[in-house]
Amino acid sequence: MLLDKDQFQKKLAKLQNLPAFPSILDRFNDMVKDPSISMSQIGDVIGQDQMLSLKILKLINSAFYGFPGRISTITHALVLLGYDVVKGLILSATVFEEMSNDWRELWKHSLGVSKACGLICEKLRIPDAEEIAMAGLLHDIGKVVLILEEPAIYEKVQMGAAKHDLPIDLAEQKLLGFDHTEVALWLCDRWHLPQRLGVPMAYHHHPENSKSPQMHSVVVFLADNITKAVGAGAEVNSKVMPMPAIVTEMLNINRAFLEQLVIDLERELQTISA
Repeated sequence: MLLDKDQFQKKLAKLQNLPAFPSILDRFNDMVKDPSISMSQIGDVIGQDQMLSLKILKLINSAFYGFPGRISTITHALVLLGYDVVKGLILSATVFEEMSNDWRELWKHSLGVSKACGLICEKLRIPDAEEIAMAGLLHDIGKVVLILEEPAIYEKVQMGAAKHDLPIDLAEQKLLGFDHTEVALWLCDRWHLPQRLGVPMAYHHHPENSKSPQMHSVVVFLADNITKAVGAGAEVNSKVMPMPAIVTEMLNINRAFLEQLVIDLERELQTISA
């Protein structure tokens, strides 16, 4: 194996390449648990970090999230989106910023999956749309951390996937002994993310095995694969996976729905890229 699983998990506890963690999240978590602290006070604390606030507001108000130009303060974001979604925004705004231009396709893929989640929820009237969209944005966070912590090794994983025509998670299992979904689980525990975000991040390749909320995992699986199908995969050889029966059963969708979803997502991705 290219990495020792136990050693890498211990390394993640230090998060050497992510200097913003865990301090901002630890403080955020502590304030959320304190009933005497208001949303506006929490918003004010986050707002003290001007660069982080700017990144979060830029992300919220981008075309992909559906709030173009409507949210002007962190407190407003907390009221509209809730604590868990804003926590995810803190993560994404900070972690993805650390990535070099060589990995921007992964960021674009993550944006696409988040947008696809939103479209699926809107079309099928699935509740918790913002939360599911955030899970979509963060679904590949395990890859991000592997890239940041072990860039040379993860490049070998990608090369192995391309050489042997393997899905990236199978190449990770073969060469590392674990995959990016396991890393996501470790991170969720480390960052105290709720199960509603952690479960779809961990099971987006295998929603049939998902714990509750299984609907979140089903939607992120479909969104991930539709985004790959329109050419916005995280890797050059990204593979569209066979659809488990649980997806069509839980969502009650057919071929016509999928064809229209592809059309709508392609239009939305053009908006994001514009």
